[in-house]
Amino acid sequence: MYLQSSAKWAKNLAVCLVIMLILMLIMFIIAMISLGKVGHAASSYGYYGASSASSAANTIMIVIYLIVVGIYIYPITRLFGFKKFTDNALASNDSNLLAEAHHKLDGFFKYVGILSIIGIVFMVFYLIVMAVAMNHASSFL
Repeated sequence: MYLQSSAKWAKNLAVCLVIMLILMLIMFIIAMISLGKVGHAASSYGYYGASSASSAANTIMIVIYLIVVGIYIYPITRLFGFKKFTDNALASNDSNLLAEAHHKLDGFFKYVGILSIIGIVFMVFYLIVMAVAMNHASSFL
C-alpha cells in the first residue's frame, strides 16, 4: 500500500517538474520578447549597442534554458521509471522489477542530492562574493 502511494507521488512530482520546465520556457520566451523590444526601442533613440546587447542576452537565456532542461531530464525519467517498474512489480509480484524500481529511485535521490550540494556551494560562494563586494563598496562611501 505504501509502495503504491510512493509510486503515485513520484509520478506527481515528475509531472510537476515537467510543468515547471514548460512554465520556465514560457517565462524565457516572454523575457526574450521583452529584451528584443527594449533593444529595438533603445536603438531607435540612438543607443545602437543596446540591440546587440539584447541579442546577446537572448542567446545567453537560451543556453541557460537548455542547460536547465538538460539537468532536469535525468531525474524526471528516473521518477517515471520508478512509477512504471513499481506498478509492474506489484501487478506481477516480481521482486526483480521491484529491485529495478528502487534502483531508479536511488538514482533520482543520488542525482538530486548531488545537485543540492552543488547548489549549496554556489549559494555560499555567492554570499562570500556579496559580502566582499559590500565591504569593498562601503569603503567608497
